[in-house]
Amino acid sequence: MEEDTSVQITSVEGLEILLSAEGASALKQAQRMLIGKVLTGKQLNKPAVKDILAKAWGFAEEINIIDLGPNTFLFNFSEAKHAKRAMEESPWFVMGHLLSLQHWVPEATIHEVNFDEVGFWIQLHGLPLEFMSNSNAVKVAHLLGI
Repeated sequence: MEEDTSVQITSVEGLEILLSAEGASALKQAQRMLIGKVLTGKQLNKPAVKDILAKAWGFAEEINIIDLGPNTFLFNFSEAKHAKRAMEESPWFVMGHLLSLQHWVPEATIHEVNFDEVGFWIQLHGLPLEFMSNSNAVKVAHLLGI
């Protein structure tokens, strides 16, 4: 059974509207959606951002990109596996600026999304096997401010 949640909105004029969300449907949709913000102080060309990311992800026809505000976008993928791949292969850069890509969480507003953290892969090439340990990984992470 699908759980419905409702929100009542009252304006200054006293008008009321009752909005409802469909729980199970929203959760299924959330698996296909990501929210991203290009981290820069300057306004980027929105069509160019959309074009760059659609091409970088390799499935331009299977993604709907919606503008949510300054350098902020909703990425609605045709399949959850595409959204998962975009997250797993991050970080992404657009016009030299970092894209903070986050999972969409049902019932969260765009203002509640935390774009302050981005995951990175760090590789140390040529490290002798005896130096590959959890304690040394912690030291490298600490040096990088993690």
